[in-house]
Amino acid sequence: MHRSPRHPEPRRHAPPRRGLAGLLAVLLLAAAAVAHADAGHDHAEPEVQTVRNPEVAGSRIVVSDADSPTVAVLDLASGHPVARFDTPGDAGRVYGVPGGQYALVAHRDQNRLSVIRTGLRVADHGDHQDLLQEAPYVQATMNVGRQPTHVFLRGDDIVIFNDADGTVALLDRRLLNVTIDYQEVLGAQPDHGAAVTLADHVLIGYLRLGRVDVVERSGERVASFEDCPRLHGQAVSGRTAAVGCDDGILLVHADDDGFHAVKIDEPARSPEDARVGTLAGHDDASVFVGNFGEGLLIADPATEDAFAVELSDRPVSMVFQDGAHLLVLTADGVLRKFHAASGETEAELVVVETSHDDSARPGLALSPDRTHAYVSDPAAAAVHEVDLRTFTAVRTVALPFMPAGFTVAAIPDAVIHDFGEHDHDHDHDHDEDDDHDHDH
Repeated sequence: MHRSPRHPEPRRHAPPRRGLAGLLAVLLLAAAAVAHADAGHDHAEPEVQTVRNPEVAGSRIVVSDADSPTVAVLDLASGHPVARFDTPGDAGRVYGVPGGQYALVAHRDQNRLSVIRTGLRVADHGDHQDLLQEAPYVQATMNVGRQPTHVFLRGDDIVIFNDADGTVALLDRRLLNVTIDYQEVLGAQPDHGAAVTLADHVLIGYLRLGRVDVVERSGERVASFEDCPRLHGQAVSGRTAAVGCDDGILLVHADDDGFHAVKIDEPARSPEDARVGTLAGHDDASVFVGNFGEGLLIADPATEDAFAVELSDRPVSMVFQDGAHLLVLTADGVLRKFHAASGETEAELVVVETSHDDSARPGLALSPDRTHAYVSDPAAAAVHEVDLRTFTAVRTVALPFMPAGFTVAAIPDAVIHDFGEHDHDHDHDHDEDDDHDHDH
């Protein structure tokens, strides 16, 4: 049943006026090192220069090339290239797996998923864990279904919806070092779908069907919720999942009595071309936030109400910094920090000076400790680093090519004994299992 929401006037934000006066550029990057790639590639050296930031030592960037099926790994502190791989096909979005040891790249047209070891791992010494910085490599190239498209990661779950056959592949990140086996869950039909895990069940949303099915991991359907036309985008917070609809947001709650759904309608007099197709959630947040034309739609599950916030351009990426604050990057290169529940802007910064079309739009990623944000600049073949404590741009990291997608990998709380130009070795024994390669 729909409930009539209250519809306050959209909040409006004028375009910011601050630029990139603080960006640094000092140390020239060498050509990227090659790993699992053809040695004959010609790669132009980047024009942007990179300054070292020891504060992010032990972190790496995994980035895909917008113009070729290539993925590179760089040391984040120095900008030095660590490895470069050829992949089975175009590598768009790069997904960082929680824990910092893996990244995923879905190759939709080639029906493949690349599992990349970032080269970061730890050795446990009881009272502390040492960070080991090793050579990255492609651990596996998997066939998880036909046209793997939407990848969802939360906790230990990796959930992939395959558009062409309607199946869902479930992987456990804890087992990636042991096996590349996955569990297949059959969906209702081939579709452009999205899937999440919630309360030990799988929720599968279908764009063309306009509904969400709740299925057990065995594949048995236990509930269905309709009335979500042009369904697209998904997020989870606690025991609630949200999916985007043409006319609002559908929430699916899990409780002791099973599953039930509530539809939150978009505000009255919303633009006809505004719809929610991407969502952000956080376990400690009280709201879900979706893109909404050139703005945001903020939905409160407690009040079952939603309101719109106007922006200077379309949001292209958004992520919660913590349960109270949301970072939003718009297509015009502006990064904003919002108080998520109220929609009020707390800080804003022009990070990329020129706007880009959809084929080369800027992207956003956060450091695992949430102290830095990284904004890709396709035209400059670079990533800009923003210190979120001061909300200032402090550094530019040169990339070996125009970026399509990227993620930042790190293992929080791991100890680095010696920070220098090279990864360190230990002359004492580690009681960690050896890694295992897999045939593919």
